[in-house]
Amino acid sequence: MIQVDVSILHGIAKTIGKDYYDSFVTEIRRLLPFGGDIQFYPVDYSYLLQEKEDTIYRWMKDLPYRKITEFAAYYAADALAYAYPKHQPTVDGDFIHDVHKLLTKEFAKGRPQAKKVIIGPSLGGIVGYGFSWDMKKILTLCIIQQGDRVLLGMKKRGHRLQEL
Repeated sequence: MIQVDVSILHGIAKTIGKDYYDSFVTEIRRLLPFGGDIQFYPVDYSYLLQEKEDTIYRWMKDLPYRKITEFAAYYAADALAYAYPKHQPTVDGDFIHDVHKLLTKEFAKGRPQAKKVIIGPSLGGIVGYGFSWDMKKILTLCIIQQGDRVLLGMKKRGHRLQEL
């Protein structure tokens, strides 16, 4: 029987609750067309940016339009943290470096012979997609929603994003 280890990454979020992944995993298991040996490994990387985003919010808290300020500090900053080019040397404290280090550690918890898959909606798909280029033999499923459109991307030997 095929063994598959699935790492699930969240999208943009301020914090992740303990049951955040439960309904997602339940639904995936219900929809699977086969009964393989699948283990799910939720990965919470939100804490990597939390302190920095709190600092940004404190700098901006006296500005008008509190809701827009909060959105910029806690949600737009998530996307911007992953937006800088990775070709520059990265160090501890750089989000891309820290999240890739975390994912490497999480992947080590999986079964050595299992096929590796990353599933992530929104920013989680982008983070997983970027990380998969550093690793070999990982299938990454990116789910990116844009209103009622869904972009589906698979990274396996250079496949590109395709719109559904």
